[in-house]
Amino acid sequence: MRRTALVGLLFLAVALSGAQEKNTPAPNKTPAPTQAAPKQPAPKPAPKIGSLTAKGVGIKIAHARGEGTLTIKGHGFVLVYNLQGEIVTQGFRELKQLPRGVTLDPPMDKRVRIFHGKGTLTIKGKFDTIRAALEEGEIDFRGGASFEIMGVGSGKMDGQKEFTLYPSAATGVIVPIPDWMQQPSPNEPKPIPKGGVLQPKQSEQQPPTEKEKR
Repeated sequence: MRRTALVGLLFLAVALSGAQEKNTPAPNKTPAPTQAAPKQPAPKPAPKIGSLTAKGVGIKIAHARGEGTLTIKGHGFVLVYNLQGEIVTQGFRELKQLPRGVTLDPPMDKRVRIFHGKGTLTIKGKFDTIRAALEEGEIDFRGGASFEIMGVGSGKMDGQKEFTLYPSAATGVIVPIPDWMQQPSPNEPKPIPKGGVLQPKQSEQQPPTEKEKR
């Protein structure tokens, strides 16, 4: 009888525990917060493309550095250093042996290239240095670069700003024209209005004299 009672009590305990598990509400599972996708960086604006044209006699490119397409027409020498791009020639030939038997050994023969002749030479790509000496020539560039040019002639930056070339001093040119070069200088003379005299600003006007007060 005692065994039967113990077994009955065990079954009762098991049944009660099972009923409690069924009646116990399941814990609320909160969904894990979703991570927002990382923002993609805004695309960089395309670089501005400037232009440079120059023409004259005794044209010399003392230095040029930048990236774009440079076309040189004329008769003379052109040196290109460290170009990442290509060169197309018509009338110019590349010098493999310099005067006095000087040669460019590898790897310098790939970094320094010298051309001589009369015709057209087009340089496309990114270059560290370009130098040229032309008896009479024209320069046409599209891209972004800085130049130092000498000679007797003239040129234009971005098709609008003109400049003059001098044989004894290099003219510095940057294309496209930077914003700071387009802003007027505060020391520039003020234009005189039509039919009148330029009036000074209020701060520049002189105080009235004693006679004017009377």
